[in-house]
Amino acid sequence: MSKEQIIIEIPPVESWTLKDLKYTCRRNKVKGYTTMNREQLISSVKEILKNK
Repeated sequence: MSKEQIIIEIPPVESWTLKDLKYTCRRNKVKGYTTMNREQLISSVKEILKNK
């Protein structure tokens, strides 16, 4: 079994669609994501990615 590194390229969070941002927040159980504006969603998703 070889240990081959896999690289997944994700576009910057700022270029994600509103639907993608809300989906990510919903899947990660962020409270109040439905009433957040775009900037708040981006901030929440960045925090999610930082903690993973």
